[in-house]
Amino acid sequence: FGVKLPEELTFGSGPGMASRHTQSTMLATFLVFVTMAAYLASPIQSCPTNCTCTDDVEIVVNCSGQGFTDIPEGLPKNTTILKLSHNNITVLDLRRLYDLES
Repeated sequence: FGVKLPEELTFGSGPGMASRHTQSTMLATFLVFVTMAAYLASPIQSCPTNCTCTDDVEIVVNCSGQGFTDIPEGLPKNTTILKLSHNNITVLDLRRLYDLES
């Protein structure tokens, strides 16, 4: 795919113009910035299958009553409340929570 840069960000090859290395470095930096902006704009990155995730004041992941036997995989890293009631969990594998930020 291609990204069309605004005219003021295009590059030439004459005197005072950016080299191809500088051009590709600036384009890479621009793409990283756009990717990070998209990531930060959507606080809930994923939600486990059969769970619901909401983002009000806190990130709430509700996996209640789904028949889980273990903490589900794919929890959003910024989960603040995890609801697991009415499942078949007998032993908690806390390693599933290690990557959480909260």
